[in-house]
Amino acid sequence: MAALKPGDVLVAVVTKVTSGLIVVTAQGMRGIIPGSVGTGVKVGDRLKIRVVDLKSDGKEFIAARLGVA
Repeated sequence: MAALKPGDVLVAVVTKVTSGLIVVTAQGMRGIIPGSVGTGVKVGDRLKIRVVDLKSDGKEFIAARLGVA
């Protein structure tokens, strides 16, 4: 499995939705999509995302939602 890096575009599965963020899993890593972007998204949905940044521990990433996969 190749490591994720900023700019990667991939499909992620939604694992949690709150009013302020979406938690996703992609390539075995946990990611978050911050902001009020959870409208119309539910656990189990597949989203097309772009990796924006990696957390300092390298185990989580921050992403931007591009659309539904």
